[in-house]
Amino acid sequence: MDSFFLTYYSVSSLIGLVMGLTMGIYFLSVRNSSSAMKFLAMLLICAGSMNVAYFISSSFIEPLAAYHRWITVPVGLLMSMAPAQLFFHYPNNRWPRAARISLIVQLITVVLPVAVFFIFSVDVPLLYHFDGHYWDLVA
Repeated sequence: MDSFFLTYYSVSSLIGLVMGLTMGIYFLSVRNSSSAMKFLAMLLICAGSMNVAYFISSSFIEPLAAYHRWITVPVGLLMSMAPAQLFFHYPNNRWPRAARISLIVQLITVVLPVAVFFIFSVDVPLLYHFDGHYWDLVA
């Protein structure tokens, strides 16, 4: 545990995680909720989950913490899908076919870049940013 340090940034990341997950799970637990609310819940859960990566990068001062990008890249791209789907489904889904096509295109544009990122970032060198006190991928 010599490389674990709690900082203000890591504690605030935990607060963001708890808030995002709490609101997202609450929105998912509402009975008879609309599909728009489910996409809003997805947005909040993804926003909360981003904080896991920030907690890792700011709390663990070791080279493995550089791979926090493997959390931020896919979750960030998934989070960017939710607002578009939210607008398609709020207040009701007027264009279900367009919403479905848009969702498929968005999922493809998330999966492909994430797969490429994972493949190319496996063997990249790691860099310690002394000014920010965190490890990162040299990409």
